[in-house]
Amino acid sequence: MPDQCGTMTLTQTITTAGGVFAPGHLGALTRFVPFELVDDVLDRPGRRGRTRKLPARVAVYFVLALALFTDVSYGRVWDTLTGAVRQSGHVVAAVTAAGLADARRRLGPDPFRDLFEVLAGPLGRPCTPGVSYRDLRTVAFDGCRSTRVPETGDNVAWLGRYKAVPALPPTRCCR
Repeated sequence: MPDQCGTMTLTQTITTAGGVFAPGHLGALTRFVPFELVDDVLDRPGRRGRTRKLPARVAVYFVLALALFTDVSYGRVWDTLTGAVRQSGHVVAAVTAAGLADARRRLGPDPFRDLFEVLAGPLGRPCTPGVSYRDLRTVAFDGCRSTRVPETGDNVAWLGRYKAVPALPPTRCCR
């Protein structure tokens, strides 16, 4: 079998903007959230401020990375996000956790709401098996936990009382 092996070379050309925080340097997030979209969202009136050590575009990707690494500190997320930049020989300015928190606060929720409105949507196409039935999208809806109704006598008799469910499971101590 070893004499039947072959070698194949695949090449791909990627064009990115220049600079230390170029879109290609910010990892896989730029594949799913294109830098042109982030720039467009940030260019809306009242959102572009002065240029800082941590540009707004990079702060957006940092906050998105925080959502991916929920159990890691700001500093570790920043190191993960900028690791490829440092490995390619660029110098990344040291940013403290307080500086990262300030960048997150300066952004606020509006850019992320706009990004969500553009990017959110069903993943399955209408031609994907199981996605549609008679031209209607099929969905799953858990009415037991996600629908709240007034606690009138008739509703309680029919549905029972609403019981609050903790958002996170309780943690256990391990020794």
